[in-house]
Amino acid sequence: MAWTPILTIRVLSLLVASGSAFAGSTPIRSSIESYSEIRLDGTNQEDVLSVVDDQVSMIDTLGPATSSVMIESDDGLFHATTQTMMSFFNEDNGFFTGSAEYMGARGAVGAGGISFSHTLRCGMENDFRIQGDGSLRIAGFLDNGGPSSISYFAFVQVFSEEVVGGGFDEAFFEFQVFDFEVNGEFFDLDIPLESDSGSYRIQIRMGHIGTTVLDADLSAGSLSAFWTIDGEGVCLADLTSDGSLDFRDISAFLDAYSDRDPIADFTQDGEFNFTDVSAFLAQYANGCP
Repeated sequence: MAWTPILTIRVLSLLVASGSAFAGSTPIRSSIESYSEIRLDGTNQEDVLSVVDDQVSMIDTLGPATSSVMIESDDGLFHATTQTMMSFFNEDNGFFTGSAEYMGARGAVGAGGISFSHTLRCGMENDFRIQGDGSLRIAGFLDNGGPSSISYFAFVQVFSEEVVGGGFDEAFFEFQVFDFEVNGEFFDLDIPLESDSGSYRIQIRMGHIGTTVLDADLSAGSLSAFWTIDGEGVCLADLTSDGSLDFRDISAFLDAYSDRDPIADFTQDGEFNFTDVSAFLAQYANGCP
């Protein structure tokens, strides 16, 4: 026999009466990454990876995630650092920023200069769902803070085809820019969303990878990007799939929750507790488009 708490049903009724607006997209997972690596003439290596990962569909600020590497030797002082942050304004709008810089200073040894190999990377991922077709707008600015003329890169990729076991197949949209100018470069992308599954991933990365000979030189770059999702939304609380929300959806959720059916795992964390009930309440209150 299914568990049917009367209190939950009453709360649901009150939420429906409030008439909340329905969001255009449903967030699933978000994460950010900062990565720094240094190789000095192939002999010394430092590798730091700092990750902040939000596995549930919360709208919050992630980060800052910071990685920092320093090598101090007779060959010189070599330093690299990255910092990443992501913020959500609501389910459909967010902001990503990443910064990276590296420095090399030749020491007493190696009069001909030191080979300084480095990998600096900042990145973000945002997984979401929409119902029907929509569009994604991503606008940003890649800045090469100089004084080095080394190019910083930015990649924007959007995925839609999910694979068995989690994750996505090859990106259906990709944009890249390499910035050689101190003044930086703007980009403004309008991406149609037409996947049958309605599931998408935004991936943005920036940084620099290279091998240079540096002497008391500093290079810095940064990327700022905004995104906006325009879609009809996903009516996750419509468990009966009839296009409307009513007592039958409540009953279906309670039955699924009692039976530990995955469709009742609204937080997608593999557990069944009050956070799933709360997430269902929020979706039910938003209504269907």
